[in-house]
Amino acid sequence: MGGKILLIGGLNTIKLHDGSPEDAKEYVIETLKVFKNTPGFILMDGHNIAPGTPLDNLNTVTEAVKNYERI
Repeated sequence: MGGKILLIGGLNTIKLHDGSPEDAKEYVIETLKVFKNTPGFILMDGHNIAPGTPLDNLNTVTEAVKNYERI
């Protein structure tokens, strides 16, 4: 694709809903590793966060992305 398009997504909202904050962190890091060499990749949920998803899990996603380079 050569950085000519944007690829948006990558988050499995069921894993975010059902897992712990540590599960969410591991999942985000795994996803970022897979797409780390993909220009134009935007990590997001696709606007489909399941009702009842723990706020701690969503906050963990944000922190894991912010700190990814330091991991």
